[in-house]
Amino acid sequence: MTSGNEKSIIVHDDIPSLLNTSAEDSRSQGRRKQWRWRRLLSMPKVEARGIEPIPEDERQNAHSINLLLLWFSTNTQIANVSLGILGPKVFNLSVGDTIATAIGFQLIGALSMAFIASLGPRLGMRTMVITRYSFGYWGATIISLLNILSLIGWIVLGVILSGQILHNVNNNLPIVVGVIIIRYNSLHYYEKYAWPGMVAIFIMMYALGGHAGNRVANVLNYGATMYAAVASWAAFAADYNCRLPANTPAIKIFSLTTIGNMIPNTFAGIVLGALLVTVPSYSTAFDEGDTSGVLQKVFEPWGRGGDFILVLGALSSIAGNGAMSYSLGLATQTLLPAFGRIPRSLLTVLGTIIYTVIAIAGRDKFTPILTNFLAILGYWVSPWFIVIFEEHLIFRPKNGLLGGYKVGDYASPKNLPVGLAACLATILGIVGAIMGMAQAWYVGPIARIFGFGGADTGFEIATVITGLLYPLFRYLEIKKWNR
Repeated sequence: MTSGNEKSIIVHDDIPSLLNTSAEDSRSQGRRKQWRWRRLLSMPKVEARGIEPIPEDERQNAHSINLLLLWFSTNTQIANVSLGILGPKVFNLSVGDTIATAIGFQLIGALSMAFIASLGPRLGMRTMVITRYSFGYWGATIISLLNILSLIGWIVLGVILSGQILHNVNNNLPIVVGVIIIRYNSLHYYEKYAWPGMVAIFIMMYALGGHAGNRVANVLNYGATMYAAVASWAAFAADYNCRLPANTPAIKIFSLTTIGNMIPNTFAGIVLGALLVTVPSYSTAFDEGDTSGVLQKVFEPWGRGGDFILVLGALSSIAGNGAMSYSLGLATQTLLPAFGRIPRSLLTVLGTIIYTVIAIAGRDKFTPILTNFLAILGYWVSPWFIVIFEEHLIFRPKNGLLGGYKVGDYASPKNLPVGLAACLATILGIVGAIMGMAQAWYVGPIARIFGFGGADTGFEIATVITGLLYPLFRYLEIKKWNR
């Protein structure tokens, strides 16, 4: 926590008041133009606040159970079915091996994500801003860039699958999903009420579905994909609860985040997807038309009613993409000081244009993008996480070398850590990940131990290397620069 001598942060959201006070300044005309944009983008459903830490007196004393509903809704989307299908169809695993592998590796990712989420209320900061307290101001810029690429990749996958489903329902419909501008409160409101409908759809899929070589390497390869599918959310997990009061129990946030991710991922994704392709006609539909082909085959007996349900399922991408679009703007503002002055909502709109163009270009390549993209995510997310984890537990306790987080330093490069320790430990961890990676285009020497095709041990190696080196590097960094 913060010490008593830290400077306080006062953030004003009252745009008209700021306009009135700035009128007396010699540069009032330029400021008026800037605030006109902010005023336009600060309408009731658009959040004007950027990456500034949220003072305690502006926190929302809301029921933290909403956090459970947020994660439940975000993960109860049709795209998660594809994760279960990957096990039998891409990695040649049995249904039992698919379910066991996915649950085990996703639990590791969910625990990582839940830890980051627990820092949100405690510090009142977004995830990429928290990253500055170990990677430094400029080191966090690199992490933010990686996070932006990850967010765009995730959103593109959701858009592609939803577009494919809608295209299957109506061949004349182009593969494009609507553009949205999200606010923190609006996001929580939507996620709170969106999940029951999707649960009903997944129950229907269970009902309809019922009627219709190298084991170690395959388990590790599929496990790497499942870990990254959940762990990558850690890079923005604190964004959605930093408005909760600082005294919100960390164990409560940790538990709700873990449960809110594991239950829907397991039953609405892994188990259902793996079981669906045990039906020969559904397996054939996947071979001919990817995940969207399977879903269309499932609801084919219901005719137009099935088409209507598919449309609702396609729109479930709003839940996940809305949350990620929200974080996309925040991560972009963390890149450079100049980006911090651009309204977050405008950055979100620009991001939406970019990921829509990419999704259209890759609309016929859902499964290859999914398998290759997800595994690579783990190569940077795992060393990043272990740095944040060790920084918090070893160096930031009240009785640690640094004695907590000085929230007022969030935008001060000279007061934040230099970042050499975190960057060097992460780079060496990623080098280890490359040695253990197993992708279609490259198999590392460690991965080849398990056979010609290799077994992906990249994120595990990266975690171990970074976890061992960072405490030593960081101790030396603190001794030299005292920050």
